Amino acid sequence: MSIKNKIVTSLNPVAKALVPERLYFWLWSRNKPDRRYMEGTLLPAFAKMNPAHFLMVGTRNYCAHYGKYFDHGKTEYWTTDIEPDAAEFGAPGRHIIASITDADQHFKPDYFDIVSFNGIFGWGVNETSDQIKTLINLRKIMHTGGVLLIGWNNDITKDEVVAMATANGFKYANPLGLPNRKEFGGTHVYDLFTAA
Repeated sequence: MSIKNKIVTSLNPVAKALVPERLYFWLWSRNKPDRRYMEGTLLPAFAKMNPAHFLMVGTRNYCAHYGKYFDHGKTEYWTTDIEPDAAEFGAPGRHIIASITDADQHFKPDYFDIVSFNGIFGWGVNETSDQIKTLINLRKIMHTGGVLLIGWNNDITKDEVVAMATANGFKYANPLGLPNRKEFGGTHVYDLFTAA
C-alpha cells in the first residue's frame, strides 16, 4: 500500500467527505508540531548555511513549498520520491523518481551539503537491510561534514537509527547549534548527523 493510500485510509470519514484530499493533507500537516519545527526551525537553519546542493527525500503537497526557503542563486534544491504521482510536488527540473535505497545511482558522489530524509524509514524503506543500504548510499552522495536529517516514527521503526547511521559513515553531531534529537508527542523523532 502506498504512503498516500495509508494516510487516506486513516482519515476521519467526515473530514474526508467535506474537504478535498489535497487540502486535507495540507491542513493536517500544518497542525503538527513536528512540521512546525521543520518549517520554523530546521529549514531556516539549513537555508542559513547557504548549501550549494540540498536534497529533500520524499515530497508531498504539504512540503512542496520547502524549496522556497532557499536562495536559488546559491542553492541547487533537489527532490526525490519513489512514487511517480509525487513528482508534481518536487523541484521543477530537479526531481528524481527513484528509490532512495539507490541514491548513488542517481546523484553524483560527494555532491550534497544537506540531505533531509523525513518519514521514509517505516514508510517505504522498512527492512533493516534496506535502511542500512540507504544510509551507505546517502553517505556516498554527501560531502564530508554535510548535514543529514533523519525524521522517523518510533511507533513504526525501532530506535536503531543512531546506531545504524553512526555505523555507516555518520557522526551524531551537527553544526547547527540545534539538539541532535528532537521528539514530538512520543512518536515522531528528528535526529541530526554529519557525514564523517
